[in-house]
Parts: sequence; structure tokens; C-alpha cells
Amino acid sequence: MKPALAALSAVALSAAALFFADSLHPVWWLMWLAPIPVLLLATRLKALPLFGAAFLAWAAGHLNVVSYYRLVQIPYALIAVIVIAPAILFGLSVLLYRLLLLRGHALAAAAAFASFWTLCQSLIEYVGGSYGDLAYTQMDCLPLLQLAALTGMSGITFVIMLLPAAVAAALSVRYKRTVLAVTGMVLVVVLGFGISRLRSDGDDGPTVVVGMVVSDLKPNLLPEKPEDSSRLLKQYAEEAVKLGRRGARIIMLPEMVAVVEPEHIAELDQLFGQTARAANARILVPIIHPTPEGRRNEARLYDASGRLEATYWKHHLVPVLEDRTRPGTELTLLRDPRSTIGIEICRDMDFTPLARRYGREGAGLLLVPAWDFVVDDWLHSRMAFMRGVENGFHIARLAKQGRMTLLDTRGRVRMEHRSDAAPFSTLLAPVGLGAQPTLYTRWGDWFIAALALILCASLLDGLRRRGSV
Repeated sequence: MKPALAALSAVALSAAALFFADSLHPVWWLMWLAPIPVLLLATRLKALPLFGAAFLAWAAGHLNVVSYYRLVQIPYALIAVIVIAPAILFGLSVLLYRLLLLRGHALAAAAAFASFWTLCQSLIEYVGGSYGDLAYTQMDCLPLLQLAALTGMSGITFVIMLLPAAVAAALSVRYKRTVLAVTGMVLVVVLGFGISRLRSDGDDGPTVVVGMVVSDLKPNLLPEKPEDSSRLLKQYAEEAVKLGRRGARIIMLPEMVAVVEPEHIAELDQLFGQTARAANARILVPIIHPTPEGRRNEARLYDASGRLEATYWKHHLVPVLEDRTRPGTELTLLRDPRSTIGIEICRDMDFTPLARRYGREGAGLLLVPAWDFVVDDWLHSRMAFMRGVENGFHIARLAKQGRMTLLDTRGRVRMEHRSDAAPFSTLLAPVGLGAQPTLYTRWGDWFIAALALILCASLLDGLRRRGSV
């Protein structure tokens, strides 16, 4: 096959695989294959054409995100950066792979490719959050997902980039036993750990019955006029009492139930104080609360006696959509003899440091009201679930225009309903309270340092002497 045709075919194959592997509904096993066609070009193309092929494959494969980002009102200029920057990073990773592979060091090439990509991706996430991390493509591969309890997402990303690089290297160089043997050992250990962890009980310990209620009717998405807000809040209160009578001891409403002006906060507290007493349950009521200092995306929790027990302010706000909202900085922890319960709101769960703070405080259950955008309901809920695997806590997540979900510390969904039943959707089921602290909770991103050592060792080994292809 002519080089130009081979390059175009490789770009098309990798782009097509990426389009479905890294999407709102990812096909997890395609991510293990997607880089291989482009990596096979490493010994056939010069550096600049190879970089162009890698860049084009990655950028074309991720055009699937454009319509979604426009839906959430991300400007086109920022969308271009979101698509182009990772494509450049992929091109640089492939060039590094080529450099070491042409020197005959297949294992060093594969390890450097995977560690360089993962390191760069991890550094980017400290600023912009974890959306787009390749680890999220593996949410349906539960054995691999358990690696997050040891290494966080970086371990998962490293493994899914190491495998295609090792396969491509084994197909490209003369001596392939070492790279295949080492990669095979890594997979056996990782998947063996995951299977073992899944066999252990992620639901042991005490439980609590959680009730959820949400309305996706258009007039109920975010009423701002006082009379509309009052109507909807009273309707939610009535539904909450019904859930309490059915046995719910924690009742959740979705993010941004209504805008409640400062002069009506006392009425809100009175309404849900009475509701909590009638339901004999804690009730979490998320609202938009305008204050003289700025709007707050706020969750107010009332205990079973009707007292305002805690208030949580969302930390990580959605760009553009929440530009007028002020972020919070504090954790909200509810401690009792059986467990410690924490609260986050929607996009907060995209950021690993905040969830790890809850893990270090011993949280056994996180309550997460959210608001999704229908098309991203599966992916955004699963992104939140990664935090539970990383830190060993259970999660109760309720999203407007999304899903109501309960899951255990292994990332297994225990109960899930869609939010689009009219006029109200409800869910009622027990969820665990027991905390199961993980290595990642204690040590944090230790694997990032390990990746830096792997990258340095791969470069030293590959550049020390020339091998043969």
C-alpha cells in the first residue's frame, strides 16, 4: 500500500474508533484499539507527516463533542481549543513513541507514549476539571475501573494507552516478546485486582433509605418569579411527605429547584421545616439564592425535627451558565454514630480534590443534586461515580433532565430511574453508609510521580543506545 493511502486509511480508522470510544455513550473496548492504526505509521512516515496524521485523527475523532458543547453554550473559540489542544498532545505523544521505536526500544516507546499522555492530561485537569479524561470511557469496564481505588484515574488512562502502544510496537519491531510479556503482566495484575475487589462486598455496613423526587416539566425547570417558585416548592414538599411516609429517611430534590429571593428565605425554611417533620426525614433542598454578595447555587438541608441543619454552596461553577454565581469553598459534613454524609452539587464531582477531601473526612455517602442536559445524562452521572470508586464512598445522585441513581463503593449501580416521568419522577431505595477508605484517599495522586519516573526511565533506556527495528 502506498504511504499516502496507508496514512489516510490509518487516520480514518483511528478517527472512527475515537468517535465512538470517547463520546457521550462510549464503547469502552474501542478505546483500547483506537490509537493502533496511527501508531503503526510510526516506522513508515517521517516526523512531520506522522504528527499531521496523529493530529488529524484525534481532532476528527472528537468532532462528536461540538454539538454538545454548543448545547451548553460553550463559545466556538473555546470549543476549538478543547478539540485542538488534545490533538496536539496526541501528535507529540506519537512523535515521542516514534523516536524510541526507531531506536529499537519497543517497551520504552510504549511506556513513554502512555506515561507522557497521562502526565499531560493530569496536569490539565488540575485547572479545568476532569471532563474529557480517557478514564471515563471505561465506566462500563468494572474490573478496570477498580484501579481508581489505588491510582485514581491516571492509572486507568495509563493502562488504556499502554495496551495499543504495546500492540503497535509488537507489530512494528523485530523483537516483540518483551513488550507483549510486560504488558500482559500489567493487564493480568490490574484486571485480577479489579475482579477480586468486585467480589468483595461494596455494600456492607449500615444503610439508609433515600427518596428522590424531580420534575422535568418545562415550567418546573427553574422558576424565577416568586409566585412560580412558591407553587413548585409546595408541590415538591407534598411529594417529599409522600416519600417520607413510604420510609425515606433522606429526601433529595434536584439542583436549582427554584430562585428564592432573600425576603422569601424564611418562608422556604418554614415550609421545609414543617415538611421534614411531617416526613420524619432529612430533606435536601437546592435553590438559587441571590444575596448582596452575588447569587449562590445553594443546597439547604433540614433535619427531621425541622431545623436547618446545614447549608452547602457549589464550588465549581459551569462556565458561561453560572458566570453570575459566587462559588463556595467549605465542605458540608453531617456526622452521626452510623456514618458521615457529605454534599456536593453537580459539576463539583468533576474535580477529584474536592471528593478526596470528603474521603479523608471519612464520608460514607455523598448526596449530589445535579442538573444535566438530557444527552449527557449517562456520561455525566458516570463521571460522578468515579469519585466513589476513588474514595470508597456511596453516592446518591439526582439530576434534573438526567437520572436518579444510587451506587456502591465499587461503582455498581444499585438503582436507577430516569427523571422524565411527568409530573414528578421518584426513586426510593436503600443505599450504603459505610466508608471504605482507599489507597487513593490516603496517598492521592502518587501515581503521577510514578509516571514521571516511568517516563524518565523510558527516555533514558531508549536514548542510551540505538537498537534495531
